[in-house]
Amino acid sequence: MSKQEYSKFIEERAEKNFEKQSKYFDFDSTLFAEIRPLIYQINNSLILESHVPALTATNYLVERLLKIALIYNEVKIESVELEKLNSLYDLPNKKYIKLNFEKSIEKCRNLGLINDSERNFLDTKIRPLIRNSYSHGDPTKITNTLPKKTKAYVGSFSEPGKIDEIDFEKHFIPTFQSQIFNEFAEQNSKTYFDFAYNLISNIEDRINYFHKK
Repeated sequence: MSKQEYSKFIEERAEKNFEKQSKYFDFDSTLFAEIRPLIYQINNSLILESHVPALTATNYLVERLLKIALIYNEVKIESVELEKLNSLYDLPNKKYIKLNFEKSIEKCRNLGLINDSERNFLDTKIRPLIRNSYSHGDPTKITNTLPKKTKAYVGSFSEPGKIDEIDFEKHFIPTFQSQIFNEFAEQNSKTYFDFAYNLISNIEDRINYFHKK
């Protein structure tokens, strides 16, 4: 691909997708300001229709969000002198930073940082179906929701009038697994990102409420 072809590719997708994605660039979180570059990167991926990178980066965004939410909630988002930052964050960081995704979800729910609906969506949909599938490169959970067998038709140049119908299970075949990953990401990446984007605001509002003076 030449630079000219690449520029045309970018322009076409910006023309097609920018308007409906542009609102996500107006990210104004104060507590989670460090997430802004990641929001920008994911949104750019969605505009360019790079759905697998967008989905996997959203996985990282959500896991990171839950951990730093636990940390900020623990330290009560207080203003503190620079020389005291290490002592303020040392123990909360050790306490939460190594939690796995499942435990982070449950801890956030127990502390009221997420509600039951958010917890259920994260734990029953995102964690097994999206997070684990794409993090481990294993499409099993996704293919379990699809028909086990697919019909195909086979012909031959030696017998052009003869067409045979065959059944095969494409979820065993790497080429078709990759296709399944791509199609699933295309169908779900925008919805997942929108959920994550709104989750940031929801958690920030709750932390501010818990610690308002």
